[in-house]
Amino acid sequence: MHAFIFLVQLLSVLCLVPGQSKADTELWIRPQDETGRTIRLTRAEVYLDIWGHGQNVALAQTERGVRLPLDRDWPCTAWPDICGKQILWGARLILQADGFAPVTSRTFLPIGAENAAGRPAGTSADTVSIEFDGIAPVQLREGESREVVVAFRRPAPRTLRIVDERGAGLPGVDVVDKLLFARSNHCGAMEGEVLASGKTDAAGEVRIPDVNGECAFEMENLRHYALRESPFAEVPLLAVREPRSQVTTIVLRALKKEMLRLEFRIAGIPAAGMRLISCLSHCCGACCGTVEGETAPDGRVVVKDFYAEEYHLILQEGEDKTIWQGNPPAPDASGWSRIEISRK
Repeated sequence: MHAFIFLVQLLSVLCLVPGQSKADTELWIRPQDETGRTIRLTRAEVYLDIWGHGQNVALAQTERGVRLPLDRDWPCTAWPDICGKQILWGARLILQADGFAPVTSRTFLPIGAENAAGRPAGTSADTVSIEFDGIAPVQLREGESREVVVAFRRPAPRTLRIVDERGAGLPGVDVVDKLLFARSNHCGAMEGEVLASGKTDAAGEVRIPDVNGECAFEMENLRHYALRESPFAEVPLLAVREPRSQVTTIVLRALKKEMLRLEFRIAGIPAAGMRLISCLSHCCGACCGTVEGETAPDGRVVVKDFYAEEYHLILQEGEDKTIWQGNPPAPDASGWSRIEISRK
């Protein structure tokens, strides 16, 4: 009897000893074609995002499929440089096979990770939720192993069409199509890899490759436009879309142009001989530089074409001393916007 009690106590102590093996948290991905046949991937990676830049980590592939480790210490093991130094903001799976459209998952937070937006609804620090287009989210708890079938399709013709609010195509727009990895940095720049680049034709169209996942379309060489409903204030000509149909349409709106009549005074005295400079409002880096004019002896200056959503103004005294910045108040009955500056 005493021996039995001792054995039970010993087993209880062993169960509490740290370092004992625990069940792996892992997702097995089985790639299949349209017929249900298992296919071999030529690329199986997970992008680890650490706010502004990240790294692609290759995943092991066996006859069973692709194994995605999801233990909370795995990112540190996979990318030792981030251990104890960076916050892991998210991760995304990138899968490719010859002759098929690439497949990416939506961004997910590994177990134990946090970002500024918090964790997805319905999940906690000991769970992870992974979602592919057309597949219900796969949720795993720490120590759980699950399997998901990911279907690959043959690439189909895809077109991107850029139009204005009337539906008319916008020709001559330079478009860069990127496979989206992340967009967490403070400048709003896109992290991903370029799939294609081109210029819209007379109908506002450009051919793009087929992708089963999110792509980022950056529109360049186009001034005074923004997405009709832009979620990215820092980059008003950046659209994230999943090109599911033959034609993906992006609607842009023309920014409102106005003439400004400004009158500046410093402590009641006309601010004469000052430089008025425009600066891009949503910008990282060198954002200012266009000289809109110089104030006259009465402190007045006229800006013929101004886009308040796109720019703000600064008034400089001398070479580089800023004494006022912002957007002017509404004009009075005479049509002039009057700005009073206190002398510091």
